[in-house]
Amino acid sequence: MESANQLIRNVKGDMLEIVMEMDPREAQKFGIKVRRSDNGQEETLIYYDKTNGTFNVDRTKSSIDPDVRVDGIQGGYVDLNGENLKLHIFLDRSVIEAFANYKKKLTTRVYVGRYDSLGLQVWADKDVTVKSMEVWEMNALTGQPAAPVDVPKNWDNSVYTDITDLPNHDFATGDLTGWITEGDAFQDVHVTDTQFFWGNIYFNPSQKIPGGYHLWGFNEQAGGDSLTGTLQSQNFILGGNGKINFLVSGGRDIDKLYVALVRASDGKELFKETATNYEEYQRKIWDASNYIGEELYIKVVDQSTGGFGHLNVDDFNVPVQVKK
Repeated sequence: MESANQLIRNVKGDMLEIVMEMDPREAQKFGIKVRRSDNGQEETLIYYDKTNGTFNVDRTKSSIDPDVRVDGIQGGYVDLNGENLKLHIFLDRSVIEAFANYKKKLTTRVYVGRYDSLGLQVWADKDVTVKSMEVWEMNALTGQPAAPVDVPKNWDNSVYTDITDLPNHDFATGDLTGWITEGDAFQDVHVTDTQFFWGNIYFNPSQKIPGGYHLWGFNEQAGGDSLTGTLQSQNFILGGNGKINFLVSGGRDIDKLYVALVRASDGKELFKETATNYEEYQRKIWDASNYIGEELYIKVVDQSTGGFGHLNVDDFNVPVQVKK
């Protein structure tokens, strides 16, 4: 298995056809990881489990994107009758289609959060013998070579060792610890672990709440849409690659309801974002790399008192430079 992985260590792509045969020997679970990042943070495992005779795809590490709803393990029974595992796999961008000995087929989608999730790795719970393995690059539907993955420069903040998060960036404390408030639009009572709005619709389409809590700007008992005020983060020095992202929903009014990135020295609003008159979160991304090294802060503004006069926010991912 180790020698096979050495041979494929530089084989990468999201448009691949893979044909391989594995002798499991003493292994009970064995297969191959696809769409694997260089550091293993993301990977999708296609494997056979001899203990229950199932062919499975494990997506629990398929994406670090908190907004992606595809995860878990799916599969079904297939009897290999003592044969070696023969895999035939097609990777077609987000689509994965896998056949086990041409008796069982699995199809799923994977929405990776890392640009380098393109690798392969043979896997088993004990050593196995890879009898054969061939990998081809697939062409596009036109018959021409598929366009390569467009990888932006300096995209990966995880390579920086001198950055940290904003304090309580995802409201995981269950309150507004670490944030500065003015007015009454943003209070501790607005921080909630409620997953649904309007009865049965998830705030986050992924069905996940990063940190377990989020700030829901509408609380009828506290005053509903009539409340106004601002929420401000602690000042920070922007570091890393300067990319900022966060979740926002609620009312749409770029002048009275918005999230802003503000320069501390002069109060200039460098970026602004409002919502869409809907409670479902959308992730917004700012490329603030021009302001790396400057002292900034996040500001959430609610000066609206009409219908949908509130904002909801969560999961502010900011590369904050560690103080030296």
